[in-house]
Amino acid sequence: MKLRFNFNTAQQVPIYARLCNQFLQHPLVMTIAETERGYALEAEGDEAQLSQLAELIGNAFPVSCWLIDSGIEAIDQFDGDALALNEGKLDLPYCRHCQDQPLQGCRHCDSSSDDHWLQGENSLERWVQRHLDGLLLEGHTLLETRHGRRELRLLAHSGIEDDTLLFCQPKALAESLHIGRVGQLCLSGLEKPQLRLAPRQAFIEQHQLARALYQVQLADDRLTLALTERLAQHGVVAVAMRSQGRALQLSHCDTLPIALSLPGFRHQLTHPPLHQDARMGGIHAHWDGERVQLSPTTLPDSGDCLPAACALEGIRQLDRVPKRSAVLFLSENQASGLLYRDGNEYRWLVSLDRQWQTPAAWLASVAELGSSAQRMLERVKTHHPQWLEQLDQQPGQLSGSVRDAMAMAAWLIGLSQDSDPQRAADALVAAALQHGSPVAPRIDAKLKPGPDGLQLDWRPAFQSLLCYRLADGESSSALAYGFVDSLTDFLSQWVEQLDADYGLEQVILAGDEFANPVLLDRLYRRLDRNVQIRLPAPLDFAGASLALGALFVARAEPAVA
Repeated sequence: MKLRFNFNTAQQVPIYARLCNQFLQHPLVMTIAETERGYALEAEGDEAQLSQLAELIGNAFPVSCWLIDSGIEAIDQFDGDALALNEGKLDLPYCRHCQDQPLQGCRHCDSSSDDHWLQGENSLERWVQRHLDGLLLEGHTLLETRHGRRELRLLAHSGIEDDTLLFCQPKALAESLHIGRVGQLCLSGLEKPQLRLAPRQAFIEQHQLARALYQVQLADDRLTLALTERLAQHGVVAVAMRSQGRALQLSHCDTLPIALSLPGFRHQLTHPPLHQDARMGGIHAHWDGERVQLSPTTLPDSGDCLPAACALEGIRQLDRVPKRSAVLFLSENQASGLLYRDGNEYRWLVSLDRQWQTPAAWLASVAELGSSAQRMLERVKTHHPQWLEQLDQQPGQLSGSVRDAMAMAAWLIGLSQDSDPQRAADALVAAALQHGSPVAPRIDAKLKPGPDGLQLDWRPAFQSLLCYRLADGESSSALAYGFVDSLTDFLSQWVEQLDADYGLEQVILAGDEFANPVLLDRLYRRLDRNVQIRLPAPLDFAGASLALGALFVARAEPAVA
């Protein structure tokens, strides 16, 4: 009997390669393989032998945040090789072999000792006790870790600036957050990533949390793990965390894990770039004549090139033969829309309005849509003047970005009174995450002429939201979900139109707006039915992909209509 043991992954998992190499020494394992889908071991033996091997493999392979699924299948012949795989660098926080021994290195996961971070304490117990006392007696403590300096606060002492929750009790994730099984497995994975999640209402009220969305993670080094385990013994479910380090941030489309940020990247280029160095989105890209190295930087962006074009080229250059592509680039602060390359020029099919205006002025402009909109605004002024007063109190200006439109939507339907657009938009996303039905009202935007071609006009969507609120027929979570779902349907129609007109080989999703978990999930599910979607992996949605692409885009090159 021949069996193949499959581990399908979204990216390379070096420890899986190492385990495959180790199992190649097992008498039943004939071949191993690493493919685009992940890793495989192929074995031959009788049923009892293979049953024991399956148990052994299942216990040996830990859960990675990049694991999509695993399984066993019967095969007729072997497709792999009896050759060792390239393991690469593991760079893991810890594993089950070393998680209780922070002062020793680990030969299984290559994690180094954390004794350097004891800060003068002569024992782990004294270090843990000092920070435990700081938290329990004073409400906060400051840690020096391999990931940089971190400040931990009890939730009762946290404020609006604390945007990360470090959970001390992994078993409390499901009852505290809107999270499914896939998310729980991801957070518990070897790499200990962060996910952007909405706390449940009971958890918000119990701990008086100030935000609707948080980055959530478990301990990602062994010293912090020792501290959180002691905190759990004292009944602490989670603490707020501020960190200087760059964490691995993930999102999901169904079961597919997707990187939103990457600590580092090195890739061999098959096409020489236009520039040797480029900086964009906090990332420095350097080409050494063969490979490109990406690293964090605090220096300003280099040159004047269109970020959407950089995103398009950054992903295209990962392919040996660049494909005919377009990019749906959605950014909080940069020109956004659906961009494609026509010869040597970049053209917008649809773009988002970049006109800045106050929330009150934006709402007032809804009256320009016609008599129906004018009557609706008069009803609001007459019967609900407090709604308009709230908009008048918002001091800043908004652009036509998705984030700012969602902030406006949150204010219009009463989901948030926070004057910060990001936190107001987070309130709308959190409400959409809590909507338990695929059915939601249609809240459609439309198109209008713009300087670079067609532009997205949010005002019809705002009119619909206020009409629904006046009718009091829909819950705020249904309106929030409907707003995002209608937007993704609208964008998908234009992507499909461009595909029909130009015969695209792939459509790339890029831009920091895709940190929005509802937007990413709904758009991916909607588009994946009819178009070839290209996600940025092994890059991210913003900094890394833009910096790499900036090496290939001529500077001071504008988009044309």
